Amino acid sequence: MEWQKNELEINPVDKLEEILSVLQDYNFEVHRGGEDNEEYSYLEKGCVCITVLNPYQDSKLFIDLDDEFTLTYAQCHCHYFSDIDEYKLLMEDLNAILKNHICSSSLYCGENKKWLGSSFIPKSQIQQSVKKNFHFALKISEFRNKLNAQGGKVEYRFWNPADDLTVEIPQK
Repeated sequence: MEWQKNELEINPVDKLEEILSVLQDYNFEVHRGGEDNEEYSYLEKGCVCITVLNPYQDSKLFIDLDDEFTLTYAQCHCHYFSDIDEYKLLMEDLNAILKNHICSSSLYCGENKKWLGSSFIPKSQIQQSVKKNFHFALKISEFRNKLNAQGGKVEYRFWNPADDLTVEIPQK
């Protein structure tokens, strides 16, 4: 069976100007594949990375445009397929991060902060249990056992750090 292009499929790079118009009130940089810049050497020719500088702290948000969309903030990144519905979801998530409605949340275990998983979580859900917010990581028995044995913490990182939160997880 021959692969057929989805009628809703789009080229992420074609959305560059539209994304930049949403970011017009922010300080950002646009980097393209093939530039002589070590930080962006991973970009292939024709691909783009938009780097949004955080006005509150020394951190950045990245939007990669290649064969898909990738949104990265703090320890979390999310991939979006190259179709119009996923693009709309990317834009909703981007706006929610910039308005402090969602955050990057990361789960770590032990004193050495071994990373177990990250996701974007709405501000309204950060008071939920760690088990509920990190079900995708804690369904792995190895991770669950390490967290129980060593304890750990969850870091919720917002665009505006005034809302940042760290939750300690005691050993069991």
